Amino acid sequence: MSNYDIDTQTEIVLATMAIHNYIRKKGVNDNAFEMAETENYVPTSVGANSNKPEVNEDDEIGEDHLIWMEVRNKIARDIVQM
Repeated sequence: MSNYDIDTQTEIVLATMAIHNYIRKKGVNDNAFEMAETENYVPTSVGANSNKPEVNEDDEIGEDHLIWMEVRNKIARDIVQM
């Protein structure tokens, strides 16, 4: 995170905490949380290109990306209403 200024680092931490608390409050079982809570957990890095939306032949955003954008927006609305 050292590539980001301190204000951006603060916002990343706060956003991560909000998402964590949202998932916990919703009571969702999440394998990633369960793995991270074990003593032997070693985080793995995700490839640099893994977060790019899928693009179809017409250079339009893929349907999966649009679905996840709506999921993200729903979570954001739920967090604001907490």
